[in-house]
Amino acid sequence: MNDVARESPNFYRDRLGVAIQGVTLHSTRGGERTRGDPEAEFSAALDWLTRHSYQTAEGATYRNPSIHYIVGHDGRLARVVPERHGAWHAGTGADRRGANLNAIGVELVQPTADTPYPEALIARAVALVADICHRHGIPARRTHDDAAPGIHHHSDLTSRKSDPGALWPSEVFIARVAARLRALRGEAAPDDAGAAAALWAAVEGNARAVGELRSEVAALRGRLRSAGQALSG
Repeated sequence: MNDVARESPNFYRDRLGVAIQGVTLHSTRGGERTRGDPEAEFSAALDWLTRHSYQTAEGATYRNPSIHYIVGHDGRLARVVPERHGAWHAGTGADRRGANLNAIGVELVQPTADTPYPEALIARAVALVADICHRHGIPARRTHDDAAPGIHHHSDLTSRKSDPGALWPSEVFIARVAARLRALRGEAAPDDAGAAAALWAAVEGNARAVGELRSEVAALRGRLRSAGQALSG
């Protein structure tokens, strides 16, 4: 597994003076042509996000989007736009505002919306985002727009997008980033797995409690039904 570096020509130099305060998570979603082949998806995403422009069937020419990082299924990382510049990852290149200027964009390789995210990708994304948060003073918390400092999804910024989608373990990811960030700050030993396990245990505990409550309600209904039948008889 070798990381790669290939720069895009499309970016805002020095972010037009805007400070970094967030991370935007995307997914690649190249479609059916790369379904079942995450390596091909990684390469296709890298080619697309480092291309200068493209032409439509009608002959119109548009500048391509760009990104700071791409994380592959095997944990491989592609570095595209240097962090000091603003990538064109949220909206069009004309959007000289918001996440294009104040956030670092991270693409997660996902050929289709129903493709699961493997642990190798999640672990590398945890390490990457925690490092970004550490260096730029970004809090490891989930936000739902690009106005507040933190980590948000592409889908938070526009109704036209749904990435990284329902299969992305958002709460567990934030917990793991927070644990790693504490370690980077010297506040605690790194315990990514422990943070994730604790969160899942809480989720499973709540699920069991709901299941037990439903069983109790069903039993109570049964007893009330029997009592009602006895009274009517």
